[in-house]
Amino acid sequence: MKKPLFIIAGTNSGCGKTTVTLGIIHSLVKKKLKTAAFKIGPDYIDPSYHKAITAKPGCNLDSWMMSKETICHLINKNMNLSDIGVIEGVMGLYDGISGNEYPKGSSAHIAEILQIPIILVVNAKGLAHSIVPIINGFKMHGKKRPRGRNQIELPPWRANKKTSQGNSIKFLGVILNHVGSDSHYKILKQLIENDCKLPCFGFIKKLGFKLPERHLGLVPFQELDGSSLILDEITENIDIELILKESAENSIALKTSTKKGNKVYDLVLAVARDDVFSFYYEDNLDVLKEQGVQLKFFSPVQDKSLPENIDGIYLGGGFPEIFPRELLSNKTVMDDIRVKFKEGIPIYAECGGLIYIFETLIDHDNNKYKMLGLIKGTVKMEHKKQALGYYEAKLNNLDLPLLRGHQFHYSRVIDVDDPEVLPLYETKKPSEKKWNEEGYKKKNLIASYLHLHFRDQMEFVHYFLEKCK
Repeated sequence: MKKPLFIIAGTNSGCGKTTVTLGIIHSLVKKKLKTAAFKIGPDYIDPSYHKAITAKPGCNLDSWMMSKETICHLINKNMNLSDIGVIEGVMGLYDGISGNEYPKGSSAHIAEILQIPIILVVNAKGLAHSIVPIINGFKMHGKKRPRGRNQIELPPWRANKKTSQGNSIKFLGVILNHVGSDSHYKILKQLIENDCKLPCFGFIKKLGFKLPERHLGLVPFQELDGSSLILDEITENIDIELILKESAENSIALKTSTKKGNKVYDLVLAVARDDVFSFYYEDNLDVLKEQGVQLKFFSPVQDKSLPENIDGIYLGGGFPEIFPRELLSNKTVMDDIRVKFKEGIPIYAECGGLIYIFETLIDHDNNKYKMLGLIKGTVKMEHKKQALGYYEAKLNNLDLPLLRGHQFHYSRVIDVDDPEVLPLYETKKPSEKKWNEEGYKKKNLIASYLHLHFRDQMEFVHYFLEKCK
């Protein structure tokens, strides 16, 4: 069965692709189309907006942390019960990991893997004729140059449409952001359709609302009053019917994913999930379920106790630094976790979870808060990023394959005064040679700033679940 699927990519970060994506999936849902939404890259927050609109869990795609097989599996699984799929890109279209592994991690690489087209979002503020070389530059990128010094190659916008692609990337059309007026749009539309040979699907002027942000990006949707986001306003001047027509002509054939044999665990895992702890790849939770693990969700803020009869605890990422008082107001859950730790129940804490399990948190205003204290030490919020990007990791003293993950945080551990703590990982950026200690291991507790995607790193999943067993 064939279904339309396309990527909304941008010329650069901040050009408006998230806004455009939200407007388009909102319009599709209003048309009663079952819409699957995806996000390229390791971001946790944008999928929370996708979920709020589609009423389906968001799904991340990442060609550096995931194999091609996993990417195709996730597409097939999420598109199976949908009428159409929309993939939000990351950064600029061709931006991904640097160095020898380029174009992994980029929107362009996902487009090549899936062989699907792209809607390019362009910030048109202050542009007229200059928009033509910008768009055609994106179309031409990667095209092989002629070897002969005097050979002249016909620019792609002068060639016929079928052969106008500069590489294996297909472009569905263009959407313009920050357009000054209707007359400004008419000029740009004529230039793009005549000189770039691409349909112009519409434009956005200045919106009456702005998506709220904080230090890690957008504020997660679950913290907002959704009524303040008038999503109809986004697509007021965007031709959704034309997008549907063009995307239908570029539908992809879905395949049945090959099922892998799974090792079954008869385990119960308590998973912290609320406004504070919301950074989970939905597929990570699916992987655990596929292994036979029963997930019991709890709120460290709202619930009076941990779930009963648990074999392990999973504390994902999030914003404990924004909600320290709320966390501290729930002494019973904090005491429950401390008791389970003393009993030897395994705990896996990622990023925000790491902040929660330390003894002291110093926030952006230098206020001090006593957290769980499973590790004696202090975490401090800084005003500059402490880490951002992809990392390779080796589990210390274990012969497991190299792990791939992502870090993005403003906090740092400024001291550890705990003789029982050992380093968990050695990590480095892919382009670097020096390995550095990262993460903490104490008894059956493992904590790190590194976010992992589980499906292609099952050895790590088994490592943790064996501890729970």
